[in-house]
Amino acid sequence: MKSREPKPGRHQTLPRGIVRESKWLRVREVKPNVFEIQSKLLQDGLEPDPEEVDRMWPQLSPRERLDLCLAYCAKPEITKQDERILNIMMERGDETIWGDLASVLTRHTDRMRVLGFLRERVREQRTLVANYYQALETMGDAGAVPLLIRRYQTYIAGGGKPEMADQALAVDYLGCCRALWKLTGTDRYRQAIQEHVDAPSKFLRDLARRLLERP
Repeated sequence: MKSREPKPGRHQTLPRGIVRESKWLRVREVKPNVFEIQSKLLQDGLEPDPEEVDRMWPQLSPRERLDLCLAYCAKPEITKQDERILNIMMERGDETIWGDLASVLTRHTDRMRVLGFLRERVREQRTLVANYYQALETMGDAGAVPLLIRRYQTYIAGGGKPEMADQALAVDYLGCCRALWKLTGTDRYRQAIQEHVDAPSKFLRDLARRLLERP
């Protein structure tokens, strides 16, 4: 998992290449200004206790909550104990972690609970919802299609197809199109993504190509 991280303070002593370490993860600089998040849950076999996490949650800083979330996102498989902690993050977290949490929730065994959570985020959250769209697509949630169509129509009614004027909104729009394309098989949503392959923004061009090429 790659990320961008600031350098640690000068008084920190860390292993070579490690620029930050917390209770649940390490951040390693793999090359100048490119960082890799290493989950201690995956690499060290760390197993947080759900009752302890629930008890300490109010005292955790936003950074600590995000670190815990990212540590779980790195796990290819999750256990019942993991699911109890994911439930805590769904119930007691906020928008600062929920977007990152979406990908690991697709591996949660309580499908209806997760789908309800993802649909609520799409209904309630105005921007930065592309990860929720992708999670609904991954879970094959045909029941979310009417909700996604309403969001798609909102993007169009807001003044046309989002472009560079609001990059975050454009990412959400393309993510919505991708989910609708895969969930409905309707080609016009694929065409909406295709139109961005020649966008002025290199970022959006690359994103459109990835969305079209991703299985």
